[in-house]
Amino acid sequence: MSNSYPAAIPITTHAMTFPTGAEQNVYLLNTGTRDQWRKLNGQAINQDGYRSGQYLAVPLNLGGTSEFPDRIPSTHSFMILTEGSGDLHINYMNLTKNTKVNRGDGTEIVTRSVDNNSASVIGAQNNNSQLPSLVMDVIGEESADRVWIFKKQGSSHNFNNGWDGRKMLEDGIAQLYVNATDDSKLQVATVPELNSVSLGFIADTDGKYTFEFAQMGQLKGTDIYLHDAVTGTTHEIEDGKSYSFTAKRGESPGRFRLSSKDNGTFLSADEALLDVSTKDGAIMIVNASSNVLSAFVYDSNGAFVQRVEVDANGKASIKSGLVKGMYMVRLQNSEVNDVRRVTVE
Repeated sequence: MSNSYPAAIPITTHAMTFPTGAEQNVYLLNTGTRDQWRKLNGQAINQDGYRSGQYLAVPLNLGGTSEFPDRIPSTHSFMILTEGSGDLHINYMNLTKNTKVNRGDGTEIVTRSVDNNSASVIGAQNNNSQLPSLVMDVIGEESADRVWIFKKQGSSHNFNNGWDGRKMLEDGIAQLYVNATDDSKLQVATVPELNSVSLGFIADTDGKYTFEFAQMGQLKGTDIYLHDAVTGTTHEIEDGKSYSFTAKRGESPGRFRLSSKDNGTFLSADEALLDVSTKDGAIMIVNASSNVLSAFVYDSNGAFVQRVEVDANGKASIKSGLVKGMYMVRLQNSEVNDVRRVTVE
């Protein structure tokens, strides 16, 4: 689709009414992939041989939030996803002048005329500019990718129409996304909390990769942890910090998981020593505490699958009866009563 108006279309519920059954997302076409404007190792990546054109998913309720685009410029192409037919209605009275447009990475593009006052109109319509969020970049030796995770009460770990944007997977570049509990792969995810958030990562080549983290809003008062199933390690995420690792092309994408705790909530000794992950179609449980652990596995519908006892300072693997999908693992002993979510690929 294309914006044929001489004015820009605000990405808000006031300006756009989607047809029944359509996903309330605007997919904006960048002039090039993230590889072509992300700097790697202090130098601009060699662009030869890389395809131009990549869509950035902008959920309708997140237009203008943080560094997200807030409008569709005049004559700019965009896309929506729908399984049926219908009309996309644009409220002409809410169109605005063209101005600088965020590209999602903190930089802006100038499109036609620029009006510095028009941004306040859109900002008043979408009041999510301070929504807490975590932005993760993965930077490889030849490519890079980004995922946005927003925190909002009342959302879910499933696909939230108008709040989540699906990931369009591509070959030949590193891929980073959120695994939703309904098996959706998300470039933009809005969740009630950053606990038990499953991440998907696909390496484009064998080599070294680095995660970079940026926290905004109230997440700066939250302790967030990255769990690496391959190394069996847990790392606290801090704003502006990074985590480097090695990966191979073709490895299982369900390697990483996020967990979080409010700063006012103290982790018990056992909670900090437990990890649940997936590998080769199995659920892996590591109990580095001094207490025996009971693990109860449930599928995404809440049906009981299996129970396993994990010895102190021991490990357990669950594979029998599992199919691809999201699972919830309840961990219990005298010190712990916790639930972790994982995705079996």
